[in-house]
Amino acid sequence: MLRSLSADFRWDTSHECAGLDLLTSDTLAAAYATIRWHYRNRARDARERAAIYSAENDRKNFRRHYTLYLESAQQGGRKLHFKCREIYDAFRKYLALPERVRRLS
Repeated sequence: MLRSLSADFRWDTSHECAGLDLLTSDTLAAAYATIRWHYRNRARDARERAAIYSAENDRKNFRRHYTLYLESAQQGGRKLHFKCREIYDAFRKYLALPERVRRLS
């Protein structure tokens, strides 16, 4: 529940900072929306392997990916990295990892 609350807070603040033009702003919500936009035409299996579900809105998908990132923060975000590399790269630009934890490459 705390992770969902934290994800919602992160999503709302980032979405608010993005303003009206979500795809061109320099925020986490905009980076996430861009990745979802690129995944929209991929095969259903490819989207589901990346844990991106078209039937769900951005907030629900974001919660899932944010939780994966937080659960494996001590390992550099390993769970999200192996689930969807593009989202991991977007997250690592905007979200810090604990001290002395290296980002995955």
